[in-house]
Amino acid sequence: MRDLEKQYTKCNAANKIVRKQLRLAFKDAQNVLDKRIRFYERKNKRDLALNIESVCTTHPRDFWNHINRLGPKRKSALPSECYTLNGDVSTDPDIVYVCKTWEHDFRVLYNPGIDSTFDVDFKNDAISYKQHMERNMLDPLYESNSLLNSQINEAEVRKVILKAKAGKSAGIDELL
Repeated sequence: MRDLEKQYTKCNAANKIVRKQLRLAFKDAQNVLDKRIRFYERKNKRDLALNIESVCTTHPRDFWNHINRLGPKRKSALPSECYTLNGDVSTDPDIVYVCKTWEHDFRVLYNPGIDSTFDVDFKNDAISYKQHMERNMLDPLYESNSLLNSQINEAEVRKVILKAKAGKSAGIDELL
């Protein structure tokens, strides 16, 4: 098939019939190869199933070893490479160096240095905002929202409860 593919791809013939014949020969060879691959895949799967079936009846302990080999393979080895301070990849066979480098990198990543000025700045901003709001309330031109600051009476609560759908009340009191 490989030779037929090379002949077909390298063909510079002006004659379309020759090129078409080479293409058909290549396609036929490709179909034969595909059929053989499918045949051997089916044969391999069938042989594996028969082998597992026979092991199941003759050696039950080996059965699970065969089953475990069916799935994807697990790699338990850690990669023994890391970046050096220069930015190059180090493939040092000393796994201790690699583990120490990883430990340092993750420690820096997950435990960043805490900036103490952040807390002080945040606190100062919060205090100044609170003082600003209190000064606004003392201003004689300040108008509070009387609708929001009024008392909630029983009639309003009943009205809201009756509008709510059954079982849809917010909170744990389950009014409906």
